[in-house]
Amino acid sequence: MAALELAKLSNKLVEFTTLVPALLLFEDFYGKGWRSSVRWLIWAYLVFATIAFTSIVIQRRPDLFPAAGIGTVFLLPAILLLGRLMGYTPPHAQDQGVLSLGLLALFLTFAHDRIASTRLFDWHASTEPYVLFMLLCCLGYAATRRVLANERMLVSLGEEMRAATRIQNSILPHSKPGWWRQ
Repeated sequence: MAALELAKLSNKLVEFTTLVPALLLFEDFYGKGWRSSVRWLIWAYLVFATIAFTSIVIQRRPDLFPAAGIGTVFLLPAILLLGRLMGYTPPHAQDQGVLSLGLLALFLTFAHDRIASTRLFDWHASTEPYVLFMLLCCLGYAATRRVLANERMLVSLGEEMRAATRIQNSILPHSKPGWWRQ
């Protein structure tokens, strides 16, 4: 029985911690939001997750908190709406459409899985792994485009440097002037 309890605790730990990188990725993409609201959400979630997981370990009840991050399902859209109403404009990012699609799909499946885990529905299938793979594909696409753009820029700079060297060599005299030889 102890092995089963340890497995449930480790699953709960993974459930609590996996949201943190997703929130940090969202903050990197969206910015800190209106009055650092996204940063406040991250800190609030970290405090909640620490208290909740500590309570679960002390009481040895993995079912004490049924769905880690259920609050973010409601708070994150509220933060986005509040930012929009207050005139917050997120920074522009290259490949914003692809990244937005991946983050939106991840959030929607995360919300679905969290709400479904509250046992409000009879049917529950975890879709997070598939959407996480889709998000990784979106991130890979964006990273590949940026690497290729940087490579093109480096090639262009190299060509400019060679052209500048040719121009400098054509302007400079090929031999030392008479006054220089003395």
